[in-house]
Amino acid sequence: MGAVLLAGLLLAGCVKVDQTLTLEADGSGVVQLAFGVSEQTAAQMDNLARETGIESEQAFPSASSEEDIRQDFKEYEPLGVSLESVQTETIDGWKYRRLKIRFASLEGLAQTPLMSERPMSLRRLPDGNYELLQAVSEQVLPETAPDANAQDFMKGFHAVLRFRMPGTILESSAPEHSGNEASWVFDLAQDPDAIKKAEKATIRIVFSGKGLNNIPEFQKTSTDR
Repeated sequence: MGAVLLAGLLLAGCVKVDQTLTLEADGSGVVQLAFGVSEQTAAQMDNLARETGIESEQAFPSASSEEDIRQDFKEYEPLGVSLESVQTETIDGWKYRRLKIRFASLEGLAQTPLMSERPMSLRRLPDGNYELLQAVSEQVLPETAPDANAQDFMKGFHAVLRFRMPGTILESSAPEHSGNEASWVFDLAQDPDAIKKAEKATIRIVFSGKGLNNIPEFQKTSTDR
């Protein structure tokens, strides 16, 4: 979705995504992620899963139990990534799954499936400021036309990606930023190309390094594990 988990959720048919990544001054941080589908869409996906023989957990992430998700996250603990909380709720006909994920470093987070397969880097620039960059790889997201089922699942697609940095944001690829927060909004109701733009979004943020001396730099390529 920068694209933290976003590509995977799109493929899973999640049509409402809200993600906030907060980076602290020591390089640790928190990801708060909410995703969901309408109950009608969830039922359609369950039917499709039965017809195709796909496990329902693969068809829609909320089909997994909260305990299963907690167990899955234990695999990431050696990387300094842990699941702090997970909740499931239904509001106005929409089924939501909400996760709060804590990470010791962006480098550790970038090694998990949570960051999909997108190359990511954090580096200190010559002027002392920091640049966070996450760009999609064409090898990861080939150009394909969505089938009729996918188009039906994506009706009402709306995604919000927020990044909160430990210093004032000086520039970014976001449509707008203010203070230490930059955000990207992809709304199919407003833009027919919203899904394609979300899949291929490049996240670039330059933030002030004033008073920040302990954030580890790193670079992850699309082939790293």
